[in-house]
Amino acid sequence: MADQRVLDAMEEVPRHHFVPKRLRRRAYDDGPLPIAEGQTISQPYVVAAMIDAAQVGSEDRVLAAKDVFIEKLVRRGLSMKALEVGDPMPSGKSFRLVGSLKQGIDKDNAKKITKILRDEGPKGVKAQIQGDDIRVSSKKRDDLQECMAILKKADLEIALQFTNYR
Repeated sequence: MADQRVLDAMEEVPRHHFVPKRLRRRAYDDGPLPIAEGQTISQPYVVAAMIDAAQVGSEDRVLAAKDVFIEKLVRRGLSMKALEVGDPMPSGKSFRLVGSLKQGIDKDNAKKITKILRDEGPKGVKAQIQGDDIRVSSKKRDDLQECMAILKKADLEIALQFTNYR
């Protein structure tokens, strides 16, 4: 085992909390134990080896972890326009990647969206900037649907979310 921190963590984790009561006396044996739903908890050495192997030690590994994370977000329907990810930074012996999700609309993009709706949207539609949101109102529901279609077609640099506040 290369990382002493992994070994220290393995000693601190109360493994007996994760196994059925009838097997608690064997919780720290070096072997797998059955847990609920036909699953097993791996023997301590295997768990420690997996944790040690998962430690991100190179820039390539942190970028691979980023790709996996992005793939999972895409599967959940999150637009990648909402994700801001920095460059890998050295952090001791490993690398660190910092990211965040953008929320709301900045003033420049809000103005761009309201201009698109004024120029291309149906007559009678009102678009108002309210903080980091844009409120679009109309007497006809079809007008709002058309506005949504127009904005989806527009190549905006932000992720859009449409919410009905009736």
